[in-house]
Amino acid sequence: MGKFAGSWKRTKTEGGEAFFKALNAPEDKLKRAASADLVSEVKSDGKNIELTRTYTLAGESKSSTTKVTVGQESEITGPMGGTHKVTVEADGEAVVCKTTDGSMSIRFEVVNDELVETFSAKGNTFKRWHARA
Repeated sequence: MGKFAGSWKRTKTEGGEAFFKALNAPEDKLKRAASADLVSEVKSDGKNIELTRTYTLAGESKSSTTKVTVGQESEITGPMGGTHKVTVEADGEAVVCKTTDGSMSIRFEVVNDELVETFSAKGNTFKRWHARA
């Protein structure tokens, strides 16, 4: 899990439009999020993970921090800013968060030195790739 530690910058996304439409996200919010630079700072000691995301658009930045512990129920901030209770489990070198109501899952893994996030909900998948910043 130490592979996650460090600073990551979003490089590309896939499936966002269908994923967020299924979640009834406002169109203007989607456009702003897609246009913004996203940097994720990850601190991890192997069991405890702290994720700070900073979105920057037109010189203005907005940050949020989420802390989870592998093997415990935690509360996270989802991709639309809402909070969700999740169970957090290790899957090999990946971390998987599943909402306690079963409505969404998020998988974090490092593949070829890229941080890959895979969000699944309502039959749709959204992926974000990040390079080390």
